[in-house]
Amino acid sequence: MAPLQDWQQEQARREEAARRYLARKTPDETTRRFRKWVNTLAWLSPFLVALLGLCLVVSLLLGGPQSFIGQRWMKPPRYPGAQELDYRVGEICSMPAPAVYCYEWWYRTPDSLEQVRAYYEGLEWWGHPKMAFERKRTHRYTSAWAADSCISLLSARSCYQIVLLPEETGTTIYILEAGSMGGNPLK
Repeated sequence: MAPLQDWQQEQARREEAARRYLARKTPDETTRRFRKWVNTLAWLSPFLVALLGLCLVVSLLLGGPQSFIGQRWMKPPRYPGAQELDYRVGEICSMPAPAVYCYEWWYRTPDSLEQVRAYYEGLEWWGHPKMAFERKRTHRYTSAWAADSCISLLSARSCYQIVLLPEETGTTIYILEAGSMGGNPLK
């Protein structure tokens, strides 16, 4: 009878060990939910990446990133000590599409036209050519000293124009920043 009891005890011990093993290996509710969430995310990730790619392509086609980069790249430095007189958005440029911007600033300084012109023409502006002022017709003024420049980033064009207007008591500085899809927004 002893061998039978030994065998039954051994069998009971093995069953208890198997129960403990299964209890240890069976995940709890939190672990099951987490694994289900990870599996769902793994299944959805290709679709999410494709959707993100589509959004990026549409954004590039509409010129959003190019306009944003160009707008920061072409923002001309302000004349030191000049006082802001006025600021307008989109008044002079036709803005028919997304990623188009148009900003105008007027500043006044007691310095003479020659001093302001010398400052801008001598300005070391990294990544930009030297400014050269010439008398020409601009958007707002029939004849004035003006310097302008443009860059193209894929389909977007970003430009600036600085116009110097001599006054009796100093100089008014007019700065136009504009961007558009395609052509020159300053023309």
